[in-house]
Amino acid sequence: MIRVDAALGRAPDAGMLVGVVAATLGRRSWAYLIDAAPLVVLLVAMLVLGFSSGPTAALVWLAAVALCYIGAHSFLYAQHGRSFGRYLLRLRSVDGLSGTPLGVVALVLRPPRPLGTRVTVTADLSQGRDPLAVVHDPLATTRLTPPASATPTSATPTASTAAASTAKPSAPRPSTASAPPDSSPSSPDGYEPQKRSTDHVTIVLDSGQTQQVRTTLLIGRRPANQPGGAQHPLFPWTDMSRTLSKTHALISWSGTALIVTDLGSANGTTLITDAGERQILPAGVGVAAAPGWSVHLGDRSFLVRGGTAQYVLNPTESELIDVI
Repeated sequence: MIRVDAALGRAPDAGMLVGVVAATLGRRSWAYLIDAAPLVVLLVAMLVLGFSSGPTAALVWLAAVALCYIGAHSFLYAQHGRSFGRYLLRLRSVDGLSGTPLGVVALVLRPPRPLGTRVTVTADLSQGRDPLAVVHDPLATTRLTPPASATPTSATPTASTAAASTAKPSAPRPSTASAPPDSSPSSPDGYEPQKRSTDHVTIVLDSGQTQQVRTTLLIGRRPANQPGGAQHPLFPWTDMSRTLSKTHALISWSGTALIVTDLGSANGTTLITDAGERQILPAGVGVAAAPGWSVHLGDRSFLVRGGTAQYVLNPTESELIDVI
């Protein structure tokens, strides 16, 4: 069951990744190249020595250096989510659900993953929060101290209070000020009106174009439904930078919230709340986006704009319309 807590500012499914910004494909590629460069140099040196009948001790020494490099790289990646390239580019790779490094055991024993799915998330520490950093500071003890005005006063009666208690209370004066009118709809039984779902939601693309979503929408450069699976309306989105995957994400309107699901895209999907908080979406997990939030698919983005919500006082009475 998909929870809609994200619409209220919570991210249950991306809990440890709230505020984390996914690294772009270009930065991840540069990190891989930096990590592979020493191995390539060592391999070329070993080939040159091998073809030139160089000393065996030099070949053994180069092979030992290569093995030490691979061991150090694997340890840093498993225990800290870092590598030499990630240190230079300020990146960290963590588990997509727990937000922690994989560990040596999980890295060695994890089963092969299906094509197109992502187990790890590479965070860009220069753009967002470090997944291993604390999200909120501990509550200070001074914030629990009661205010000075709340300290109890002495219970010993004084002369003035005793005189006031013996005096005959005067009749209350009727107030001449009229109460402010209540503009919210009310029902005869005193209960609050129930908010009814709407038939569509509008998204505003970064190009200024608008698109209505009534059920579902499959977004990508050239989106395609899975053979034998559910058939969704397709929305091909032009992306000259090619940061948008062919079938990038699925959005669906539940009547009260827009559910965004990343489909294992290369550059990921990120939600940005109206307060500016970022949360990356793990692949295959639906997260609700509230009106006013923006959804970033690679370098493309769109804004969620609410529709019209209806409040029903009584099924047999008239309806009051309130625009979100």
